Amino acid sequence: MDKKFAGKKFPDSLVQSQILEQLGRYIVLDLETTGVYPGVHEVCELAYVVVEKGKITHKFESLVRTDKPMTEASFKIHGIKEEELSKAPPIEDLWGDLKPLYENWVIGHHISFDLGFLADIFMKRKNNTKSLEEPSGRAICTSLLSQALFPNRQTHKLISWAKNLKLEILPNHRSYEDTIACSHLAQHLFLSSKQKSLEDISKIQLGNRALEWKDFFVSDEKKEFVQSFLGAANANQKIWLKYSGGSKPGAWREVLPLGWIPNGVNTSLVSFDNETQRKKRYYLNKTLGVSSEIEV
Repeated sequence: MDKKFAGKKFPDSLVQSQILEQLGRYIVLDLETTGVYPGVHEVCELAYVVVEKGKITHKFESLVRTDKPMTEASFKIHGIKEEELSKAPPIEDLWGDLKPLYENWVIGHHISFDLGFLADIFMKRKNNTKSLEEPSGRAICTSLLSQALFPNRQTHKLISWAKNLKLEILPNHRSYEDTIACSHLAQHLFLSSKQKSLEDISKIQLGNRALEWKDFFVSDEKKEFVQSFLGAANANQKIWLKYSGGSKPGAWREVLPLGWIPNGVNTSLVSFDNETQRKKRYYLNKTLGVSSEIEV
């Protein structure tokens, strides 16, 4: 445990808030990744802190060994070098440490991004462990909550809030520092919300809709589509995609898959469209088929 934050207590006024009393135990999470698409890119650093009764009682942080190269864009964000990851444990060895994230309230800034990667990890593990129970936790996004509570604020970035709150350590796109900043921001937003229950505050972020794990998982009907799509993305191969929307509803179109975004609201398949020569998003719920070849 980092001595600076072990047992660190937040301001008394926050601890006494009704929201925190009902929330009880929760986890603040942050991931760093090799790119933006789960299943194509990987988690390269993970950290979380457990907060109970206004006090950080446990922390976990680890670099994660990856098999795929770091994208230049991601390296520019967090600065993690591939050689740093070579001696880190693979994500499979961290399952025992990840399990609490699927069983508790999880809070983070742009948490949908993190949950998308965690959902991908869970689904892969479930394929190998059929008896694995579905996650029971729910999530709150401090970015969405900030936008709902402070609509006139010029920016809702974590670094901006950290400076406003005069935090000792500022977020720097490294997982542990970001979780500490987010912990303070979350409690500030809880107190500002004036809501009387966690249920109410969790719905503010999406207009009467809480973030739930089940929204990040793929139905059996669509699972084969996603697997074929990601297989082609990792192989950098073009495929055919049948889509019910767009200018040609129901037509097959040739695309180069880039990745998918399971965001809990409108999961989408991202690809480079061969006809229009530009990147497009295709909503999974409107995708009717994915195939390596078709008769045209």
